[in-house]
Amino acid sequence: MTRTLKLSSEKNLNLAEMNYESIFALCFTPQGERLSEKICAVFGAECQAEFFCLSAFGSSHAPSSDFVKEAFDSAHSGRKTLLVFVGAMGISVRSVAPFILKKTCDPAVLCVDDSGKFVIPILSCHIGGANRAASFLSEKLGAQAVVTTSTDVNGKWAYDSWCVAHGKKIVRPEIIKKISGRVLRGEKIFSVGIGCKKGVGFDVLESFVQNVFSENNLDFNLIKSISSIDIKKNEDAIIAFSEKYKIPAFFYSAEKLNGLPGKFSSSDFVLGTVGVDCVCERAAMASAMFSELLLGKHSGKGVTVSVAL
Repeated sequence: MTRTLKLSSEKNLNLAEMNYESIFALCFTPQGERLSEKICAVFGAECQAEFFCLSAFGSSHAPSSDFVKEAFDSAHSGRKTLLVFVGAMGISVRSVAPFILKKTCDPAVLCVDDSGKFVIPILSCHIGGANRAASFLSEKLGAQAVVTTSTDVNGKWAYDSWCVAHGKKIVRPEIIKKISGRVLRGEKIFSVGIGCKKGVGFDVLESFVQNVFSENNLDFNLIKSISSIDIKKNEDAIIAFSEKYKIPAFFYSAEKLNGLPGKFSSSDFVLGTVGVDCVCERAAMASAMFSELLLGKHSGKGVTVSVAL
């Protein structure tokens, strides 16, 4: 039989990965049904969502393929959707295969065995939040989350996970694999643009850059370059930062920075002083590999910082 439940909670996780609007749970045995109900209760205690449950066994029940299609249709329509299979991995994989479209819009999919020992994210692990959901659910069930995405098992920064967690739209999903590949190969990917007042102290600049990276969950060790306008090429703090961390420093003319396409922060004061409306964002983009401004201008203590990919 098919059951539709409405569960709500006073407590909502402040995590994008857990803001599911629709949660579908599908089971195939009486034992799985009991676990399915427990799973719905666990998620219901943490997020507001509409729950749909199908017990695909017994004398009469709705076709499981229709149920899975409904879950995918929900996700493809733009709703944040989680689909949980309670049963064998093989059934889960075969069931979702006909409906997979692309990683930017498919639902998060988990597989939980009947005994509740393992929780396995199998689709939309980063963008859909399946990894996060698996970690959360395994903790509540006393189970083991079986995460297989390379960046996670190697403890590396993941571009798509970061975008989801920080509410940044992924406009070019084709670069996800390229970025992850570089990170996993030990390559550095972040281009840091820096603007600063003349004579700013090295300690001030260093701590500000470190704080920006820490507060925004970016890996400081992935900085490949620092960049600024050419009138700062002899700025002691920037040179010292480059030398201490063995990070190449690049300096660009105002003409070069002004010629970069895109939308940037703008300051009439900076424009009147150095001839460029925003040094840090434009400088970061001038040295970027993927021409994407990841983090806009952050200002403080006479320093401005921006990060591009």
